[in-house]
Amino acid sequence: MRVELAKKFSIIVLCLMLLVVMSSAVFAVNSEVSIVTVENNIAPEESAEFTLHITNNADVAQSFTVYSFSSAQGWNVDPSPLSDKVIEELAPGENFETTILASPNKDLDPGIYYLTLEVDGDQEDTQDVSLKVYLGVSDEDAQYLPSITAEVELDSEIDPREVQTVYLNMKNGNSRNLSDLILKVQSELEEFTLDVPVALEPLEFKTHEFTVTIDQYSQAKEYTVYFVFELNGETVKVVEKSFEIPAVVSDFAWTLTEEKEFLKRSQTFLVSNEGNVENSQEFRYAIGTIDSLFVSTEARVLREEGQQFLVWDLQLGPGDSTELIAVYSYRIVFYLLIAFLILVVFYYIVRLPVSIRKKALIVVGNSDGLSEIKVLLEIKNKRKYPVKDVSIVDFVPGIANVEKNIELGTLHPHKVHSGTAGNKIEWQLSELDGLEQRIISYKIKAKLNILGPFRLPRAFVQFVGKKGKVQKAFSNMFRIDASLPREK
Repeated sequence: MRVELAKKFSIIVLCLMLLVVMSSAVFAVNSEVSIVTVENNIAPEESAEFTLHITNNADVAQSFTVYSFSSAQGWNVDPSPLSDKVIEELAPGENFETTILASPNKDLDPGIYYLTLEVDGDQEDTQDVSLKVYLGVSDEDAQYLPSITAEVELDSEIDPREVQTVYLNMKNGNSRNLSDLILKVQSELEEFTLDVPVALEPLEFKTHEFTVTIDQYSQAKEYTVYFVFELNGETVKVVEKSFEIPAVVSDFAWTLTEEKEFLKRSQTFLVSNEGNVENSQEFRYAIGTIDSLFVSTEARVLREEGQQFLVWDLQLGPGDSTELIAVYSYRIVFYLLIAFLILVVFYYIVRLPVSIRKKALIVVGNSDGLSEIKVLLEIKNKRKYPVKDVSIVDFVPGIANVEKNIELGTLHPHKVHSGTAGNKIEWQLSELDGLEQRIISYKIKAKLNILGPFRLPRAFVQFVGKKGKVQKAFSNMFRIDASLPREK
């Protein structure tokens, strides 16, 4: 039995809650009430003024009553005219507008007051409207100094490479309207200079926010910023805030540009100090071993762990930069190659087609000296065409005589001239074919044993070349001493 009573009670409660919700929904749409502030910043002898708007959203006409319980707070809140306290028979959808005046009825302290206005309709439709009033002082007491509280939120250490945000919390400590209040931020840092209006209503608290981008090369030290509040040209408050910019030391930044020409390239390094203090660093750039042989620069070339580097010793102030230049010229190799080719071509053009070479062998010799020597003359035509009227001439010093017995297979002398200075031997050939080689040999005997070295004079060959020009080629001089090989 009790269970059934409990169930019935629960059903009744749910139905009542549903009715309340439904009635609330109906209430919400029976009327629309809004308030517009005309003037709410007043002196004690003045009245705040608002405009009240009422719209009947019900399906039937209804009346409205306007009243306030703010008298307990020391305020008289009434419509103007007072007859608008009761609004008779607003038709469905009809609008109504009236003025609401709020006046202090006793000595109240300056401040912000929140008042309430009630609008009660016939269809159980009651709505509360909030009124906000700023109560100041009377005109005769209005000329007092403003009271401002300010707090600055700023990091004690600022990295100049980052954007800084500054928060300034301000509060007007009395009812004076500071609509002409100006904030001036002053500092030796140009970026920390500001001049902006920061109007404060009576007893208002607000936060002013601004950002500062400091020059990244600013000197590392402690700075003081002054937040100066001015009203009508007079300073009313100054707030000081100090912060420090630390020393920023980083590797030198650099960029590289290259220019290329024929067998030459130039590198220009733009190196800069992005820190805020003077810095000395060693700037290195890796190059190849071959490049190190052809580089022209003020840098020194350093080899370390198998790698070549161009190294500059730099000292740069904050924000300073410098250009470093390295030039790689391979033209010298090209010029040397061209010169070599020119010399080779010139040599092949101007060289004589016939050459003669002289050497000697010891025939008889001992510790007492050399007594008999065999002389060899090698004549060779280097060209493919023959030369004519070939004449070979050699000279024998006066210290020795020419042996008259000529070996078989060698060319016999055409003439042998004897004189006090020595002997002159001549051989004649009508023609020497292209690329032909002839060897002429003869022996000389020393009049006395030759002790120590002595030299055999140059021999020469004279001939008529391809174009009929008479040309002459000389042999080498030959030095004779005991170290010569012996004839076998």
